[in-house]
Amino acid sequence: MFWSVVLWILTLYGAWALVRHTVSFWRRRHAAQVPVRFVLIVQDSEDGVEGWLRQLMALARNRPGDRGIVVLDVNSMDGTRFIVEAFARRHDEVRYERVVTEGDLPLRLQRWVDGSAITCVVNGRQGSRSAGLEQALAMWDG
Repeated sequence: MFWSVVLWILTLYGAWALVRHTVSFWRRRHAAQVPVRFVLIVQDSEDGVEGWLRQLMALARNRPGDRGIVVLDVNSMDGTRFIVEAFARRHDEVRYERVVTEGDLPLRLQRWVDGSAITCVVNGRQGSRSAGLEQALAMWDG
């Protein structure tokens, strides 16, 4: 009799723990996710832009929620435009915009940094590539 009562108590506790963990998991999984947007400013970056986009896509694939990548190309004269456009055709999360002059850049940035999402802006242009991008990738991964 004593062991049957202990068995019932352990069974009820196990069932309660299972329900509690299932509900907790469901809430975390279906909670409203804040959209995250990554804005990458590039100029004549054909040598690194595809690698950066692949890294960002790998991070986005492993995280729940809405994530997007916007590439603002400031009048590149090399193959950056064609690389990013081809990547954007294959991946819905990537958007490409050409910025004709440096003066147009603040207006384009303002359009994407609008408060509707957490936005990370990285200047991937010449001279500022590696450090800023690596920090942003580490932040976005976290």
